[in-house]
Amino acid sequence: MQTGLEADSSDAIRVSSPAEAARSQRTMPMLTKTLLTAILVHAASLLAFGATVTLQPAADTSLFENGPDNNLGATDLASGTIRIGPKSRALIRFDLAGQVPANATITSAEFRIRVSKAPPGAVPSTFGLHRVLQSWAEGSKGGTVGSPATAGESTWNARVFPDTAWSAPGAAAPGDYAAKASATRLISGLNAYTFASTADLVADVQAWVANPASNFGWILISQSEGTPLTARRFASRETASNGPTLVIQFTAPAQATPPSITGQPQSQSVVAGGSATFTVTATGTEPLSYQWKFNNTDLAGATNPTLTLNNVQAANAGSYTVAVSNAGGSVTSSAATLTVTNPTVAPTITVQPQSQSVIAGANVTFTVTATGTEPLSYQWKFNNTDLAGATNPTLTLNNVQAANAGSYAVVVSNAAGSVTSSTAALTVNQPTPPSVSISDVSITESNSGNAVFTVTLSAASSQVVSVTFATIDGTATGGNDYVSISGTLTFQPGETSKAITVQLIGDNLNEPNETFSVRLSNPTNALIGRSGGQGTILDDDPAPVINIAIQDASVTEGGSGTTDAVFTVSLSVASGATVRVDFGTINETAIPGSDYAPVSGTLTFNPGETTKTILVQVMGDAAIEPDESFTVTLSNPMNASISRGEAKGTILNDDFPLSITAQPQSQTVTVGGTASFTTAATGGGALRFQWKFNGIDITGATNPTFTLNNVQLSNAGNYTVVVSDASGSITSSVATLTVPSPVVPPSITQHPKTQTVDAGAQVTLAVSATGSEPLTYQWRFNGNPLAGATSSSLVLTNVQPDKAGSYSAVVSNPAGSVTSDAAVLTVNSLPEQPPRLDRINLVGNNVTLNFTVQATYELALEFSNSLVAASWTTLTNVSAKLAPLNVTVTDSISGSPQKFYRLKVTGRVR
Repeated sequence: MQTGLEADSSDAIRVSSPAEAARSQRTMPMLTKTLLTAILVHAASLLAFGATVTLQPAADTSLFENGPDNNLGATDLASGTIRIGPKSRALIRFDLAGQVPANATITSAEFRIRVSKAPPGAVPSTFGLHRVLQSWAEGSKGGTVGSPATAGESTWNARVFPDTAWSAPGAAAPGDYAAKASATRLISGLNAYTFASTADLVADVQAWVANPASNFGWILISQSEGTPLTARRFASRETASNGPTLVIQFTAPAQATPPSITGQPQSQSVVAGGSATFTVTATGTEPLSYQWKFNNTDLAGATNPTLTLNNVQAANAGSYTVAVSNAGGSVTSSAATLTVTNPTVAPTITVQPQSQSVIAGANVTFTVTATGTEPLSYQWKFNNTDLAGATNPTLTLNNVQAANAGSYAVVVSNAAGSVTSSTAALTVNQPTPPSVSISDVSITESNSGNAVFTVTLSAASSQVVSVTFATIDGTATGGNDYVSISGTLTFQPGETSKAITVQLIGDNLNEPNETFSVRLSNPTNALIGRSGGQGTILDDDPAPVINIAIQDASVTEGGSGTTDAVFTVSLSVASGATVRVDFGTINETAIPGSDYAPVSGTLTFNPGETTKTILVQVMGDAAIEPDESFTVTLSNPMNASISRGEAKGTILNDDFPLSITAQPQSQTVTVGGTASFTTAATGGGALRFQWKFNGIDITGATNPTFTLNNVQLSNAGNYTVVVSDASGSITSSVATLTVPSPVVPPSITQHPKTQTVDAGAQVTLAVSATGSEPLTYQWRFNGNPLAGATSSSLVLTNVQPDKAGSYSAVVSNPAGSVTSDAAVLTVNSLPEQPPRLDRINLVGNNVTLNFTVQATYELALEFSNSLVAASWTTLTNVSAKLAPLNVTVTDSISGSPQKFYRLKVTGRVR
């Protein structure tokens, strides 16, 4: 059967069938001249369907019996016995990492070694490869036969010189190596020898693939080492191409599909003590494995698609993610945040609404204060019936009337339940009716005239107001000095003033001034304010007289005890004779014995005296009432005339309804500052103040102003003041003190990490920080800000060498900023020369391909049956860790009319 090879324009190598080769023979000479350039791509490492790898030792050394601490030079491996002298044995270990997939099945393992020196008269000997069961070290590569051992070498006595010993010198079976040889080979003269694949060799390699930590290689021992001249020296790995090799054939399952998350875990909020369940769903080649993480730390035993947390507490709050993995790779879910809230606390009323008594037309405010888990809802009730729209902690009623009087309560609710306040009673009093008062009048007697008294209402009324009046004799008498009258005055709604006219009867007599009064009584829809108006008839008949006059007096009532009202009686001029005048009190609105103590008597002015006083004792009380009055009259003068014989005594009421006129105001104060709450109130008598914090009395806070110095977070809350006097107490509205938390500057808790990647990769840099929100981020590249890079993570796609450098993040908030440590990004360039197929041989239906893997790179050999919409299949993956590696791969083209082959770079060896 004849086959052919040719170079295809796609930069791949095509192997054709015999029929195809017949048409292509003329192209074969070109093969030796054509540069076979592979397609250079980046891809993840792929698993081959079947492959052969040839490995050089990762370590090899000799154990030399000539002195327990002596060793053999590095360029040779010794095993066997020279003449009668010491024995030697060789240790060899191959590194399978990156060469054979972890899930591969080993089908063949051949060990090849070359004899570089044999003693004269060498005796053929069978050598065995025994699996080593203990770790050992290669140590120095220099020295000669019998050189003293240096630290870290394996010797006849030590696995690692000088401290770690074999079970017995030269290693012992079964403690240091398997007693049974995994493979044997008769070795005679200088030549290359192959230890053919055996079940035990295959088992050794399979065990090392499954558990790389158990790979301690083989020890090469002459099975007749007690016989002289069995010694051989073998080329070591330091002799490059002549050193030992291990040829492994294996098969691996088809490429696994990496996992993909189809259902992300979801964030949730759970009440403390409850349960939280996070679930992820994913697709990909089974088996899939799961590892849940809490705040980026693995959770022990959390390896299922569902993570359930029972009796969650505040410490469980945070970020949860899950990594899903299979043979094809792994993927991490998005973060699901668990929020743990405190159990809902039912509402409790800390400040009850207070009963109130107001005048019709006033505005009324009821307030309740409650604690409990937010949100709290409110529903006010009037006489046990819901008030529409009354759903705030404060209920305000404007222009209240009698229909608004009744009981008010509020129901405070939240998710945990509800509570009803105590009842606050509203009493609506009708407004105090206006008072009607009459003025005094003085008029010259002359021979005729009128005295006009003005009667006024203290305020306009919406009702008709009436009052009766009548004249009352004083020193002036009706029919002689004036015409007596009586009647009724009527004020229409809105009227506030009326006049009473009294006609005077004049004469020509020289006489003292005379007085009479007009008294008001029987008011309708009004109160009597000043009930008597004095009319004074001023005598205009000249005569030398000494006049006596008395002055009105006013005194504040007081809450208790007595106070003197002082009336001053004076002569117009000093007299040379004794002047006497009688005095007494006349009741008006003031009640004798309750409001004042009536007095009477005689005042005597000695010659030269011009002033005397009359004291009337006024009795204090706490009743809220209008001003009251009484009259002090003078009569029966001697050696003088009375110019003003009546004085009005007015008792000024000082009792007012208890009322807060200035409410304390809410405020916001920073920690360490000063907060001051102030109130003002009116009432009868002495006022008392008691400040409260969240409904609790504050010790010593008994002034209208309460000041807090060096405010702390614990001072935030509700402040009220209770004002009281003899009539009762009243509570202010709530003033809230807000104390904002101090702004904490940012602090970085996780710095971005230094990374090394291949060109074209995607890189994610992340920083984590704490501090007062909001936090802002600005990434920098080589110290310069990156436009738009303002998140906590920075994603760089398809990175190239020009992206290599220093990356840092500046985290800021209103309190300041902090810069992260610099993360250095290193970007490895692709090889300057693309991989190439060096040689292709076709024997029958088998094609052998030879190529070289450059050091530190991973290659994939792929094939396809067509270049039209080609789908490439991986034949094998090969990597070179420390030095270039020459690789030979054999493939069958049986049943295929043609095959194309190519090499591609899949990554670098880590």
